[in-house]
Amino acid sequence: MLIEDLIRLGRPLLESVEFAPEDILRLVTGVEDVRVKNFYRHVFVVEVPTEEGCVPRVLPMQTFGEPVRENGKEDFKVEHDRAVGMPFVLPSGGNPLQPQGHYLPVYPCYDRHLQDFRESAQSVKHFLAGRLERTVGFRLSENMADAIAAAVHEALKKTDFGDEKKVLGILVLARCEPDGYFTLESGRSPRRIGMTAQGSSIVPNFAKVLEGFWTAKLGEGREAGSRVGSCSFSGAEGELVTAYCKAWPWAFPTWTCPLPNGGDEQMLIESVALSSESYEALTLGASVFNRLSKPVSPWITHELFSPADNRAGKEQAKRRRDLTVIHGSGFLLPLQSQTIADDEERKNYVEGVRGMLRADPHDPTMTDRYMTAVTGFNIMLPPGATEDYRLTLVYFSGEFSRGDVHLRAYIQDVVPSTLSKLRELARVESKRARQLLQVLMPGMSETQSAYLGRCYESVPYLLVRAYGGAYLWQQLESVLHRHRLDGRRVTGNAARRMQSLVPRWPDSRYELFEEVGFYLSFLSILGRVNAELAGSQEEPIMRPWKELLDMIDNKPVSELQLTDPSEIGFACGALIKRFGMAYYKAMKPTKANPDYLRDRVLTFGTDLRVQAVQQKGLKLIFELPNRLKSLKRNRDLRDLEERTGAAMAAFEQSRAEIEKKKDTFLTAFWSGYALEGYNRPAKPKTCPHCGKPLVRQTAAGA
Repeated sequence: MLIEDLIRLGRPLLESVEFAPEDILRLVTGVEDVRVKNFYRHVFVVEVPTEEGCVPRVLPMQTFGEPVRENGKEDFKVEHDRAVGMPFVLPSGGNPLQPQGHYLPVYPCYDRHLQDFRESAQSVKHFLAGRLERTVGFRLSENMADAIAAAVHEALKKTDFGDEKKVLGILVLARCEPDGYFTLESGRSPRRIGMTAQGSSIVPNFAKVLEGFWTAKLGEGREAGSRVGSCSFSGAEGELVTAYCKAWPWAFPTWTCPLPNGGDEQMLIESVALSSESYEALTLGASVFNRLSKPVSPWITHELFSPADNRAGKEQAKRRRDLTVIHGSGFLLPLQSQTIADDEERKNYVEGVRGMLRADPHDPTMTDRYMTAVTGFNIMLPPGATEDYRLTLVYFSGEFSRGDVHLRAYIQDVVPSTLSKLRELARVESKRARQLLQVLMPGMSETQSAYLGRCYESVPYLLVRAYGGAYLWQQLESVLHRHRLDGRRVTGNAARRMQSLVPRWPDSRYELFEEVGFYLSFLSILGRVNAELAGSQEEPIMRPWKELLDMIDNKPVSELQLTDPSEIGFACGALIKRFGMAYYKAMKPTKANPDYLRDRVLTFGTDLRVQAVQQKGLKLIFELPNRLKSLKRNRDLRDLEERTGAAMAAFEQSRAEIEKKKDTFLTAFWSGYALEGYNRPAKPKTCPHCGKPLVRQTAAGA
């Protein structure tokens, strides 16, 4: 259960002495939320006197940060070390202009509020009235509230916001007491939120602020229901509150699944009930979860929402800009609670989580720790991620800040070393794939090669393209748990994508050959995953293509034994391509852009049928030399005819099996066709005077 995992994630952080109160506040409050940064542009601190009869003082407007320019755009960088002393959580739903939840004496103000404050002191008093009754551990007398409202009104009237259209700000009521949320410190403290008229710094009492924050959060849970009993997770006896937590809006009462309350807020407490400790751990764990959430790479998303069996549909999906953004989050949990019972081990675990939160994907020293190629989103495994820990991965979409969540996948118990092995496997295979693609598409640009290299290095990309979006999460979970992958759907999807390109042949040559490159590369990865991770010893779908090509081109015809549909299909493709090259040379003087497949096999732009391979493609290799004088039966053509005869005999003998495995046959056909000739030696050039051979030339290999 995800709630239980978040509690297990938050509890050791909550109990750790390494996490100071201000560290926890930075995590559980909105101070580092990008949605709140503009509130810190206009901060109004009210110095509230401790004694009645004294006059409150509104400090001049402050800005907790500085404007910056990034990527050509104006932005605002918050000074978090100071802002954390004035924490608040932005409402997630409802009318943000109205009081919501529970507060510390720190109130976010929208443009409408600030404009009303300028109009009258009554507007300020109305604003405060609704929030003060929801503020934890802070009370004002009627007279003091009136005095504060008047002072804020006067201060706002004199404040110039310049040309800003929508102004956001924060109103802080700072009453400095030894045991209050704020205290005084002599001099100019770096933690100050303002300065008194006497030159002292107003600084936050972080321990007290955190205590008040937890009280406020428990109040939110209590609002949605409370009872006395045993905690659903820890078993602790006492007052229990619901899991309703704005730090983790997935538990909103409006969501009807999977909790059994069915959207009935009164039933929330009956489904999940938490002790105060578990509730705090949930809040902290959920905050870590949110910080670790990152968008999944766009090239994976494009594949996820594109058809698995149509190349044109895939190209169209790449051009779309309205696709749903998928997010992923991952966190480490100890396999057993005893793992972090030791103080030193708990300290290491907490430091590991801290490292995940602070990790910078652009840091070159952390490259080997990032598992983005396996998960599809930026995630770093800390050095302490041993076999005593397991990784949990969660994929989701929707407006999750408002509780509108679509859970895509929830993958638990992933061994960290599995990620490392998969990443290395994909990295090695990606290099081989790029070499293969350079053979298949010699005119490919460096940009395209680099793009495909990144894609082929991504395990989720490989899986979603091979199996289709409907099967991505199932297959990803299988490979992360070291289960065997089945290649039948991979072959079926590849065959249909190739067939979707055939009617445009030969204009679709580039795309079709890239499909061949992907298919052969994925077969290689699938074989390694099954053998090295799953321990499966099953025969591959198709023998290595270099081995097949060498057999078809170089072995004596008497040894050309073809029995499997993939071998027969590969041989048919290679032999037809070889004849097609001779056909091109013979017809070029009399026909523009002659192409054997288009002219003789794929007549009228039809799909490539299995029977057409035999009845047209192979058969015409024997017949056309009799009809076309330009096709002379030299030594090469006679050798080709002998090999074609062996392929036709194998086809006839295995016709029933080929009919059952058409997809295997066709993908192998295009593989053989695309790769034939890549390593065949070119005829040596001879000197026109003496006839001696010049430099021997060989085509590039993979």
